Parts: sequence; structure tokens; C-alpha cells
Amino acid sequence: MLSSRYLFEEAEQHKYIMSSLVHRFIERSYFPEFTSWEFKRIFDFEKQITEHHKTLMGYCADPKEDHFVLLPLSHLTQICIDCLCHGIVLPPENAFIFIEGQWKPYGRKKTKTSATGWVFIVENIKLKKDQFLNLITPEISYDEFESALFKGWFDVDPLIKGYLARELISSPPVLNRVGGIANSLYNASPSKNAAIHLQTGLRKKLSQDLYKVGRKKFSTLWGSHPIKPYRWRLVTGNSGKKLSIPAWERLRKGHSYGVHREVSVGLGNKRKQPTDFSSLPITGADVVTVLNEEANFRKDNRVVFDDPFAIIKYVLTIHTFQPIIDKRTISLSLKYLEDKLNRILEEYDLNPEIIADNAFLNINYWGRPLSVIRLSLSMARLERMQKLDFDTIKKVYSSYEKNFDMLYMTYRDILPKASKEGRGFLLQKLSLTERRIWRTIDKLGQCTFLELKITLKLSDMTLQAALETLSLRSLIYSPTQGSYKAIQI
Repeated sequence: MLSSRYLFEEAEQHKYIMSSLVHRFIERSYFPEFTSWEFKRIFDFEKQITEHHKTLMGYCADPKEDHFVLLPLSHLTQICIDCLCHGIVLPPENAFIFIEGQWKPYGRKKTKTSATGWVFIVENIKLKKDQFLNLITPEISYDEFESALFKGWFDVDPLIKGYLARELISSPPVLNRVGGIANSLYNASPSKNAAIHLQTGLRKKLSQDLYKVGRKKFSTLWGSHPIKPYRWRLVTGNSGKKLSIPAWERLRKGHSYGVHREVSVGLGNKRKQPTDFSSLPITGADVVTVLNEEANFRKDNRVVFDDPFAIIKYVLTIHTFQPIIDKRTISLSLKYLEDKLNRILEEYDLNPEIIADNAFLNINYWGRPLSVIRLSLSMARLERMQKLDFDTIKKVYSSYEKNFDMLYMTYRDILPKASKEGRGFLLQKLSLTERRIWRTIDKLGQCTFLELKITLKLSDMTLQAALETLSLRSLIYSPTQGSYKAIQI
């Protein structure tokens, strides 16, 4: 039986080792750096190699000509198998596959204890759904994750904490737009840099080599292979300065700069309020929030977890869940969110220009409706749902509207008030063709480009140019892809 003193010394040594490890993602090699489910996959994979199993499962990496590399997980290259195929169609990159075949010594004599020097001759390949994903569970709860994430921060509004945590939880791609959650955080805290420090501090809690692209390689018997970058990226910084290219691409175009499927953007600001409600990052962020006055940071020695890798492990685990949204739910959601955003205009007596393209409450499907859907997918990921349902979207929108109400109370003096005279002046500035198009859209209720073209008998170029002008002048919007509606004046 081990003595208590021995256990204490073991614990102290373990604590020392843990504290001395640098946060790594690509070159992890110690047990504490891995999640339990990653370590189990590595252990099982190594067993299949050493025992020379004739059936293997894993992820395909770097397929070329007649060979590829098999990995236990697409982001783990610490252990791998060289696979040779003759007359068999190669699987696609990152595919989870089941293969059958035989082992063959390569380059040196057979050894009984190691797979080094062995290749797997593939006789059959089957694409499979990763059956192990259903067994993955986070090692800590969301509350514990949030507690670790905001260690040292006190009295931050729970709603703000939730939105900031969503940046790391992220969301899958949707409606041909990159995934991720973008947040623009203004500052009501007495500390003028509090919002910036809070945002940039989030990224510092992650392994910095998580974002490296094309710099690292892993070696096998057949040479070196590129390590594919992780498909999610967090960009943080100061929204008062020039936006970085990744932030610009994500906020302005909804695209990714590089190979990332998900890009979250977290921008802090020294100001208490935006100077313009029709420019980035306000218009491109999924959520605009204000750090409450009570929020403050104090350095202390509290240990939230013995595991310094708790945050990155939670992020890696939660990102394995990929909830989807079907066409029916998207259709219901877009209509529901369109109605709700229109009601905000009436309830708060705001000028319709605030819901136009590239405006604060952009009502186009790629604007605030998509933001709410992204947040809902993030919630679905957090709750490990396979499919996003309409009830979750309604629940998330309720929180979103609560946040807007808070913003309205803060910014109501600078938000644009309703003015029919101003809207009428906008109509007067239109050309005759543009005015005719707007009135036709208003009469039809909702129409497509083709319906307008047939009705008005205009060329594609003339019609497209006029629609762009009407959109920029806050007179029309697109509730769904390829359709148009008139904003009521």
C-alpha cells in the first residue's frame, strides 16, 4: 500500500510537470496534454499496429497516387500507418475509413515489438461514419469551462460571459457562410482597456500553435507530410484599429481567410458606444455587447483547475459535435426572425434604415437572421444536439432581443429615429427606373430577380444595378437567397 507521503510527493511532482509544460497542440506528447478520448484513440490505434490487425479504422491523410497515411484522428499525427493501394480508388482527405489488408515489412527486417518499418497493403476500403464520436464527452462541465475562461474577472454580466464563451465554442458553417461567432465588445468598465484585455485574453488561454498553417510536417517511411491546420480560428483584437485580413474577410464577406471552416472574431473597444451604426465591425458582428460598469479584473492565486489544459481540452472536445440544420428549419427560422426584427422597428420606433443591408439590424438573411442561427448552432453544439430545432432558435432569439434591449437603453439617444419625411426624400432621389422597381417589389410583396425581369422587361445589368442601389439606400432587403422585399416607409 502506498504511503500518504509518497502520494503527496507524486502529486507535487505531477503539479510541477503540469505547470512547466507549454500549451501545445501540434507537438503534444505527454498524457496530461491530451483529452481522455484522444488518448484512448491513440492507445487503441497503437495496439492495432503492434498486434498487426488485418482490419483498421482511422482518418485518411495526404492521399497521393497509390498511398496514403492513416491517423487515429484527423488532427493527431503522433502515431500513424503508411498504407499502400494498388488498383483501389484512394479515399478523400480526412475521410474516416475502414480498411482490410495485410502487413508487409518495408526497408528492414520484421520486428515483433514495433510497427516501424511496416506498411499496410490495402485490399479493401470502406467509407464510414466515425462510430467513436458518439462516445466523446467533455471532461468538465460548461460552468467549469466558463469559470476557467474568466478566471480573475469579477462581476461580468452573465449574458456577456455567455456571448464571449460562444466565440470559443464557435458554430459550424451554414448557408454557404463560414462558421464561428463574431463579437464586438464595447466598454462601460472604469478601466478603459478592459474590453480589449478581456477579448485578447481569450485567445491567450489557447495553444498558440493551434493556428499554424503549413509550418509543421510529420514524417513516415515514405517521407514527410504536411500537418493540416485546425479548421477553427479565433481572431481577437481592438476594433478601434484597422481590422486584420482574417477579421475583415469574416465580418465583411462571411468568408474565411485560408482553409478554416470556422472563424470566430472577438474585438474589444475602449469606447462606450459606436460612432457609426452602419460600418464594421458593428454590421459584421453576430453580437454587439457592452462590458458592464461593475466588471473588473483582479490578479489572484485561485486555482480553478489542477489541469492547466482544461480550456483547450474542452474546446477540442466540444468542436467534435457538428449539429446540422435542415431546410425546413432554416425556412421557418428566416421567416420568424424577419418578422421579429421588423417588430423591433415598431416597438422601439426606429428608422427602417437600421434593418437595411450593412446596417446594425441587417434584416437580410445573411445579416442578423444568420447571426441568430449561428448562435443557435453554437447552443446546439454546447448541448451536443445532432440537429438544431426551431425551439432552440426561438430561445436564442429571446436572449438576443434581451441584449438588444440593453443596447437600446444605452444607445437610444444615438439610434436613428423613425422619419417618414426622410424616407420620402430617399425615394425622390431615385431614378425613374429605380422608383418603378421599388414600387413593383412593394406591390408583389416578395419576388425573385427573374419575376422582376419578366414583369418589368429590363436587362439583367440594368436590373442588378438598380437592386444594388435600392439595397444601399435601405429600401429593399433579401429575406431569403435570391428574393427581395421592400422595406416599408
